[in-house]
Amino acid sequence: MRTQPFIHFVSEDRILAILIKERVKWIGKTDESREISPVYKELCQILPARRTWVTPSKKERCQLRNERTNQLKNAATALKLTIARDRSGECKRKEGNKDISRPYYIPKLIRFMADIMETIKDGEISLVPPKTTGVFKKKEESDNKVIITFRPISVYDDLKTKVLIKLASEYLTGLLDPLFHEEILSYRQRRNYHGEHPKEKYMTTADDAIPNILRFQKEHPVIWVAECDIKKFYDIVNHDQVMNALDRLVQEGKIDRVKASGAISILKSYMDGYNFKESVLDKSREPGWWEPYVKGLGRSLGLGGKNVECQFGWISQEEFFEKGGYSPDSWDNEYRKIGIPQGGVLSTLICNILMNDVDRAVVDMSDKDRLFNRFGDDIILMHSDAEKCEELFQAYKKSLTKHQLVYHDESIVSSFKNGSLVLPAYWDEKTKAPFRWGEGEGNAAEWIGFVGYEISCHGDVRLRKSTLKKQFNKICHRYHFITSFETIETDVPHCMKAFDRVSWSILKFNQLNFNPASRKQMHHLDRYRNNKRNKAKQYLMRLPQKQPKVIKDNPSNPASFAAVLASKV
Repeated sequence: MRTQPFIHFVSEDRILAILIKERVKWIGKTDESREISPVYKELCQILPARRTWVTPSKKERCQLRNERTNQLKNAATALKLTIARDRSGECKRKEGNKDISRPYYIPKLIRFMADIMETIKDGEISLVPPKTTGVFKKKEESDNKVIITFRPISVYDDLKTKVLIKLASEYLTGLLDPLFHEEILSYRQRRNYHGEHPKEKYMTTADDAIPNILRFQKEHPVIWVAECDIKKFYDIVNHDQVMNALDRLVQEGKIDRVKASGAISILKSYMDGYNFKESVLDKSREPGWWEPYVKGLGRSLGLGGKNVECQFGWISQEEFFEKGGYSPDSWDNEYRKIGIPQGGVLSTLICNILMNDVDRAVVDMSDKDRLFNRFGDDIILMHSDAEKCEELFQAYKKSLTKHQLVYHDESIVSSFKNGSLVLPAYWDEKTKAPFRWGEGEGNAAEWIGFVGYEISCHGDVRLRKSTLKKQFNKICHRYHFITSFETIETDVPHCMKAFDRVSWSILKFNQLNFNPASRKQMHHLDRYRNNKRNKAKQYLMRLPQKQPKVIKDNPSNPASFAAVLASKV
């Protein structure tokens, strides 16, 4: 493969595009979040003030259906035009008695971009480690104790580090993505997947797995299914295993390692600056670390007067030793190479580098009676033969252990059945040994689940229970947010439009088809949304308004989810 040197890949235009994208992300965020962000402050120093941005012409404006996307894309266009105008010297303004043809930020912007390119040219790249913040995941109650589990998210507060990481991600993705196997659906470049859209390339998502499964179902009268999920994937990735997998890809793709050395150096520094134990666990045990989280969630989770324990879940040392291939004797050195930052743009590429190597145990063997799909760390394996399905499932588990990844304990579907009825506990199991996809007693199940969907052996598709619950929670959170207003800055229809925008996220699930199960789900969602919407509207009508703003063409009641689903027939 012809390898473009990383230093030639990096250009002022590419750096500027990253800075513009980073700046427009802050549009609509609160003043409080801006004040505490070092990245936002640095962006304000090297980019023009918002009030000076030019207004794009009608031809230059984005005209998509999604309001937020329009807003961000138009803002990016405005910022790009402003910088181009100011760098060309066409802008003239007065400061005192002097005419200023070049705004204050241009020299700073040029120095910043030159610093990035000089750092890459020198080859000695060191990244500023991220800070860890927690995002609420789940709450569990026992007696008078509440255990709240958070997901650790890494935040980079250094703008230069963020730009270097993004540049390395774009470069390495362009080199490595064509080398990944076809059935990795997550975090890929635009491509022509299975010739589904021959005239255009697109980014695959979890939705692309559903047509594959339904097609495989029609072609095979008997199907055996196995499911596998990795425990705390991002938090247990071994850095050495990633570099070994990367070396194999570089060798297979005949990539010139010298030309790509700058990007690989950033990738290595990205991992070296983080390990889960020191970067997350140890810091979260410092006195007072959890107090802001408990205070912030106290009202919404009803924590008043209860004993609260907050945690970042991780797997035990015993599991690392038993299933992850680690040794107690060398643990003090090995834990420093475990875990990658969640939320960092390079982490998704690292996921594909490592998991592509893991998947070889299954995908390297050509078999028309096998279906394998993976999204992130979730996999589904299907085969028309029970013994072959079991053989591939065991091979995949061995490959996970070889790469020092720990999977959830496997369960037997028949142990979660009462006659032919599948018990609710079936849906909580993440790794399932091979079972027959179909109705009946024993080791069989009518419905299977994969990344947000449930599919029946008859071809019906509905939302997964946990996914549906999230949609209810989104509506509930928006309702509580609106009913916390003391005054209205605009008018009632404008506030309700924001409420409807949240609830319509359900329409992103394009693979739902019209069937009794999905219709029942949409009816439940309709009733709940309409109930909360009406209560929120009544609350807002009683509040005083400041400077009412007329919103044109705003429907009083949005269309029902059930009606939209029925229109697919």
